[in-house]
Parts: sequence; structure tokens; C-alpha cells
Amino acid sequence: MSVGTSATVAARYNAESPTCGIAEAVASLPPTGGVVHVPAGEYSLRATVHLPSGVRLAGDGVATVLSIAPIQQVALGGDVDGGARVVELAAGHAFRSGDAIGLRDETNAGWWGTHTTVSRVEGSLVHVDDPVTRALSTEAGARAVNLFPAVQANDATDVEMADLTIRGPDGYAGAWWDFTYSAVHLVGCRRTRVQNVTVSGWPSDGISVQRGSDAQVTGCQAHGNSGHG
Repeated sequence: MSVGTSATVAARYNAESPTCGIAEAVASLPPTGGVVHVPAGEYSLRATVHLPSGVRLAGDGVATVLSIAPIQQVALGGDVDGGARVVELAAGHAFRSGDAIGLRDETNAGWWGTHTTVSRVEGSLVHVDDPVTRALSTEAGARAVNLFPAVQANDATDVEMADLTIRGPDGYAGAWWDFTYSAVHLVGCRRTRVQNVTVSGWPSDGISVQRGSDAQVTGCQAHGNSGHG
């Protein structure tokens, strides 16, 4: 990790950004990585903060809060083929460009569900950046949801996050969403460190480590979540 390189979200804060400027601060680091400081405050996320190799995301403890809006589920208006980049929704929705969403039905969830980002909205038609991974059926309850990991790293090395609070929607009492929606989702990573991170009220698992090696989770709390710690 390039500890000599740092960026602060304070200089890039933008309430209209899907990550309030956190992703922009991460993107400002060189390819070797560095440290992103997230100052005290609440950051309302509409999309995941993705951490590449060599990046440390550090807050100010309980005073730095990453939160998400109340869960909105919308049924799809028709079946969708795998590979599609446009889905039709059956009812009114509040999705907008830049929102991370999940697409799934009762057959295709977990690793077989789709995580993607809204690129544009045309009435009931929602265009997405990443294609639907598998066909979805309205008979099987196909739906879109505005839920996503707060912080995620995929196939990365030397990733750290520390001194953060991640909070789900106030008063959420709904069903568990599968593990791919975990608040902290680390997949196939090497030498990862999660330190002094608290996750509460999340509609899925709190901190999830899938595959990879040398992952350390220390001094963390996970409580009131719908899934595992």
C-alpha cells in the first residue's frame, strides 16, 4: 500500500454523487493505491464504494456513517433474457441514473443474481450498465431492489477499511437478502484488513468474506442485521 498517497472526501464531497464523493476520492489515487479519509459525517450511498488493490478506506470511527435509503422493491413488468441491458418495471419507482440495483427472482439469486448500475431511465424502462447475468421470470417473482454492498472489493490485494460505521435503513424488519448484498463484501481478495467497523440494521449479512486468503476482521461489531455477522 502506498501510504504516502492520500485523499480526503472532504475536498470532493457531493451530495448528488451516488457515493457522496467517496468513489471520486478513491479514483483520484494513483494505481499504486493510498489512503482515503472519510471525515465525520453521514454519507447517504446510492451505490457501492469499490476498493481496488492497495487502498485503505479510513473514517473517524462512530462519527463516520455510511447509510442507505429505505428498501424499495419493484416487480419487473416482463420476463428478461440473460444478457439484457434494459428491464421494464411494473410499477412506479424512484430509481435514477447512478443507482446501484439488484435484479433477481426466486430461482436466480446469490451468485446467480445480477448487481448492476442504472445508466438511464425512460419511464418504466431502466437501462443498466452491466447486463442481466441470467434470465429472470415474472412467474418466479422477478424484481429490482435498491440494495447493494456499501463497500466491496473483488480480486484485490492489500485492501483495508477501518474506523467506519455502516447503517442499514432505519427500522428495517424485512426479509434477509442473500449474501451478495452484504454491507462489507470481500470476494477473492488477498491480505484484507477490516478493523473497528460497525455494521447495524443491514438487510443482509454484516461483513462477508468469500474465498481469498489472509483476511483479518478485528475489533468489529455486527448487530441487528438480517443475516450473519
